[in-house]
Amino acid sequence: MPYTALQLAEAHLQGGDLAESLVAIHTHLQQFPHDPHGLRLRSQLLMHTDQQDDLQQALHDLQQLETPNWQDIQRMAVLHEKLGNPQQALAVVQQALDHDPHERLKGYQLELYRRMGQLEDALRLAQHAGWGQWVGELALELGDYPLAQSAWTGVIESLHAHGVALSGLGLNQLWRAYWNRGLAHAYLQQWEQALADFEEAIVLSVADLQLVRDALDMIAQLHLNDPHYPHTLSLADDQLKGASQLPSRFQPDHTTS
Repeated sequence: MPYTALQLAEAHLQGGDLAESLVAIHTHLQQFPHDPHGLRLRSQLLMHTDQQDDLQQALHDLQQLETPNWQDIQRMAVLHEKLGNPQQALAVVQQALDHDPHERLKGYQLELYRRMGQLEDALRLAQHAGWGQWVGELALELGDYPLAQSAWTGVIESLHAHGVALSGLGLNQLWRAYWNRGLAHAYLQQWEQALADFEEAIVLSVADLQLVRDALDMIAQLHLNDPHYPHTLSLADDQLKGASQLPSRFQPDHTTS
């Protein structure tokens, strides 16, 4: 029994022959122009090229689907972005979210806001969705350090409350939460709290020597602003000479001394 054009397309795809797969899927869609599986397959093949005509065809294929799912919507948005229309990408995602607030689509929308420089919109979305880590990241980017403190404190409490395992992803989330809350403290010149959080980050990231060096470097700089933190001195001493400079807002104000 001969293979169908769609079966040939899938076989070529599994074998890594994208060109032959495209030839076969074109043949299939000439026979069955509204087949959703064929439209999705051709779109996925075409959207990974940099050719404008291919991207337009990929978008057109997805737009022919009668009942697009959230992945189809996200691919449409990606194609709009690739074609230089980020606002249209945002509109497509928002329209879909109005009918089905899928978490993955909201995540894509947040990332799209960031790429477009609309950080305030991204922050509002993160707050509405209850994504504490995103709220903390975006608050730091926007310079809302009290909000960043609050968000990262909530993340730390949540991770501890859920008994996060001190390995893998959980450990990475926890040390980053302490690190970022330490940054928020430092920007607010709350030196002792910043030092405590950076020390905690060292404990949690001890398996990664570069992270330890970064944390010690930061502690060394902060120690210049709060010399009355005895436990920190032993950690910071070796870092003082080679420490990189903190942003100017971290530096102690000597004008009044």
